[in-house]
Amino acid sequence: DLLNHPFKSGELLPESDELIAETKRIILEHHELPNGDGYPKKLSAKQIAPLSCLFILAQEITFCLIRNNFSKERLSDFLINKKDYYNQGNFAKFYKTAEAIFVSNT
Repeated sequence: DLLNHPFKSGELLPESDELIAETKRIILEHHELPNGDGYPKKLSAKQIAPLSCLFILAQEITFCLIRNNFSKERLSDFLINKKDYYNQGNFAKFYKTAEAIFVSNT
């Protein structure tokens, strides 16, 4: 079942040290969204683990770049348009870093 793939993928990782636990959490949370509309747990920006937030935002930035032929301007527009969405909870520090690096000040 496609909707259960985060759980099934997490189960494939062996239990061992903290890195494995954090990796498993990223896998489980990689479809969560800051507004709580994601899945499988419908977590809010404050409930999603910081490393998961970093992964989710990095993935969105990568998708934006690929869709737009690596255009810096389109990435800047994307980040400006998503400010209210990602500049909250555990996403905020990562969003602010991306904004400082990629948003055009012109």
